[in-house]
Amino acid sequence: MRCYNCKKSNLAYNIDTHDHVCLNTSLCEKEISKRKEEISKLDIHVGTKIKFSGDRCWYTCTYKDDKYIIAIRYDKRLGNEPDSYYYTICDMDEGIRGKDNLVLSYWDYSNPEVCKEAIKEFYNGELEISYRNFIDLDIIQIKD
Repeated sequence: MRCYNCKKSNLAYNIDTHDHVCLNTSLCEKEISKRKEEISKLDIHVGTKIKFSGDRCWYTCTYKDDKYIIAIRYDKRLGNEPDSYYYTICDMDEGIRGKDNLVLSYWDYSNPEVCKEAIKEFYNGELEISYRNFIDLDIIQIKD
């Protein structure tokens, strides 16, 4: 497996914590601090439009705190129906974004109040960004 941060195939399984640990911690710490610094310079708040590398469409920020950003975009073919949007959850510490790890997510990420409840589960460890479906967090443009 590759490390989220340094992109090297140097993960080892830690039996005590039941988690993968990067063997190249100094590089990871540098990458994490560099990403945090770049992202902290961006003025992102609820309602900000965000464009990610590789996406044609703009996402709208529905939640933001020090670690996470939740952004959605509506499927224009279906209109603004409640279930007609795509979402992405950005982990600014890890430098990744993707869907949550639930097969059929029951969270309505278009609602900021529901986002607050979901983020509590992220901090508790009950919810996380999918290990199968994540990509690098690469914000190329923002606008209000």
